[in-house]
Amino acid sequence: SKSEIIKMHKFADDTSLITAGENYDQLKDELDNIEAWAKDNNLQLNKTQSYEIIFSKRRCKPKNPPPEPTLGIKRVNSLKLLGITLQCNLSMEEHVNNVLSGCASNLHALNTLRAHGLQGEELEEIYRAKILSKIMYGSPAWWGYCSVDTCNRINSFLKKGKKFGVYGKDADLFEPLCRVADDKLFN
Repeated sequence: SKSEIIKMHKFADDTSLITAGENYDQLKDELDNIEAWAKDNNLQLNKTQSYEIIFSKRRCKPKNPPPEPTLGIKRVNSLKLLGITLQCNLSMEEHVNNVLSGCASNLHALNTLRAHGLQGEELEEIYRAKILSKIMYGSPAWWGYCSVDTCNRINSFLKKGKKFGVYGKDADLFEPLCRVADDKLFN
């Protein structure tokens, strides 16, 4: 019998390196350390799938000019980390846009189910599982960065769920839900 060569591919996904601006000059050394660790563990750092982002409150343009991009790594203005879209200006607008867009199609599906006879607690249970859970996912990490307008958009969406009868009339809006999630996390 002929022996086969089996090739195995290994991936270490979603590794993050975070550094403060004043330590940016050490970034190359840290990347070299990660690359060496990967090599020691039969992995390879894929720089074409790596991104860097510089966070600043000044609309993605810090007061001082940003350092040159790291060689071989693309600089971006937003990236998704563990399902949450982070923007360089610390706004959560893009994340909320993405979430509410997906939730809108789910709300339409719920209305279709309601039109076909699904009512009451089952409908609200599906709403909480498919829509509210998406809105609230990771909220303790990001809701404090939401502008008033962004919070109002989320509240409008939740009110639409109340209007359609899929979210309880007395159910909380966004900020109280976030405070409960914060309390659960920190207690």
